[in-house]
Amino acid sequence: MKVIERSPFRAADDRISFFNRLRGNLRYGGDWIGNMQAQAAVSRQLGKTLRDDYILLRNLRLPDLPLDTFMILVGPTGVRALLTGTQHGQYRAREDTWQWFDITIRKFKPASPNIVVETVGLARYLQMYLAERGCRLPEVEGAALFTSPDLHVDAVRPAARIVLFDGIDYYARNLLQFRPILDDDDTREIVETLLYPARKPEPAAALKDLAEDALGHPPASPPAVRRGLFGLTRTQLFMLLTFALMDLLVLGGLLFLVLYL
Repeated sequence: MKVIERSPFRAADDRISFFNRLRGNLRYGGDWIGNMQAQAAVSRQLGKTLRDDYILLRNLRLPDLPLDTFMILVGPTGVRALLTGTQHGQYRAREDTWQWFDITIRKFKPASPNIVVETVGLARYLQMYLAERGCRLPEVEGAALFTSPDLHVDAVRPAARIVLFDGIDYYARNLLQFRPILDDDDTREIVETLLYPARKPEPAAALKDLAEDALGHPPASPPAVRRGLFGLTRTQLFMLLTFALMDLLVLGGLLFLVLYL
């Protein structure tokens, strides 16, 4: 399986440097690094089974899509929208609901974000996005793949496919059993359409509405965020000050070694 990475923060060997980790967390929030590590783990598992005629696109920037970390798998058996998760504990997926079990009250409560709704929304978006550009597909399947071995999901007819970590190998082998619907030229055209969207017409207004309805929040008009010093949020300022303090401690330790040892 070929992997094409579009995040500016990840190196070719899947490593993320300390500086890029800081930049990514400041831009996308604390969950970002976990999702990136989950992508790397899922990519390795899929790569053990899928051949080079499958291409995994990671972290593209597509118009009006309010998702930061996602993957798209393109191959002979079609196109699949993949989200990764690092959740652990007990969850329940029923149709389009996503709930976690609160052990303090011993009840299931709605979990946020709703990865089932986001996965379905991403799949629907991709199908319409490609259709707008002449790549018509019978279906784009959405799947949520999880990397925590201690996650248990009670799945009852979920709207998106739920794949636990010990089931990723089976998921990949199962893909190879489907009837091929794309040849090499089709795969190449879809990949180029996704990688170079500027070469194709701009998406219709329906795409923007679909992204808002399916993913649960408007892509073009995000809610205002209260910002403080230098235009940073409180969380970003806290993280920046924390890393600055760590740097000062390291420099102080080195200075002590030079002067007194």
